[in-house]
Amino acid sequence: LDFSTISSINYLFYNCKNIIELCLPPFNNISSLDYFCSGCTSLKVVKNLQPSNSSSVYMDYAFSNCINLETIENCDFHNCYSAVGLFENCRNLKGLPPLMLFEAYKLDYAFRNCSNLKSLVIADWPNAIYSSPSCHGLFEGCTSLEKLTLPGFCNSFSWSETVTSVFKDCFNLKEIIFTNVNSELTKVSSSNVATLLSNCYHFNGTADPVYNPEGLRDGVIRVPFESVNTLRQSSGWASFASQIKSLDNTTVQSIPDITVLANKKSIYQEALLLDFKTDTSLRKELSNITKDKTVLIVAQRISTI
Repeated sequence: LDFSTISSINYLFYNCKNIIELCLPPFNNISSLDYFCSGCTSLKVVKNLQPSNSSSVYMDYAFSNCINLETIENCDFHNCYSAVGLFENCRNLKGLPPLMLFEAYKLDYAFRNCSNLKSLVIADWPNAIYSSPSCHGLFEGCTSLEKLTLPGFCNSFSWSETVTSVFKDCFNLKEIIFTNVNSELTKVSSSNVATLLSNCYHFNGTADPVYNPEGLRDGVIRVPFESVNTLRQSSGWASFASQIKSLDNTTVQSIPDITVLANKKSIYQEALLLDFKTDTSLRKELSNITKDKTVLIVAQRISTI
C-alpha cells in the first residue's frame, strides 16, 4: 500500500473481520485514522503505526472493538490529537509500549473495557495549551489494571466530567505512579480524590470476593522522593497520606524514562541513570524512532555509544 499522497484513511479496514496482522508502510501525510481498524475482531498484531510528524492526527475509535488485539509494536502516538475510544473494548490487550500523548486533547474512553490490560505507562499527555483536556471514562472497565504510571495530572482537567468515571470499575488497581507532582495534582479537592478512587477497592479497603477477598487497603501512590511530603500535606490527598510512598530505585528503573519535548521535531532525552538492561532496551526503542533524526548522546558508559 502506498499512503504517500493520502491524508485520510478513515474506515480503511473497518469490520475486516479476518485480518490477523497488520504491518503498515510509512504515511507522513496522514492526518486522520478514525475507525481505521474498528471491528477487526481477528486482528492480533499491529506494527509500524507512525502517523505524520507535521500535523495533529485524529485517531478516534481507530482500534475499537478489536477484541483479540494483543500487541502494538513500533507505534507512535505523540501527534495524536483526538483519541476518543482509541482502544475501547480491546479485551485481549495486555500491555502497550509507553505512550506519549502530549498532543491529545480528547482521551475519552480511550482504554474503556480493556479488561485484560494489567499495566500502562503514559509518559506524557496534554499540556496547558488546551483549556480543558477531556478524559471522561479514560480507564473505565479496566478490571485487571494493577499498575498505572502517569506524568501528574493534565493541566486544567475538567474535573466535573472527569472524576466520575476515569477509574470507574478499576477494581484491581494497586499502584499509581506519578512521575511528576504538578500543581494540578496537589490542588485537587478531597471530594474529587475520593470520587476518583471510589471504585479502586485496594485504595479503600473494599472487600470483594474476586478482586479483594481480604478487604486489604494495600493500594500505593508512588511519587518522586522530594514530592512525598508535598502530596501528603495537600488537603485533597490527606485521606490517602499513609499510602503515598517514594519511588524506590527498582520502580524508577522500570519506567522507560523518555521525556518528550513539546515540539514538532520529536526530540527525546533520557533523564535517569539506568541499569544496563534498561539502558539497552531504551536505546533499542529509541533507534526505531530516531532513524531520521540527529542524535546527541552524553554518556558515562562506552557501551551506550
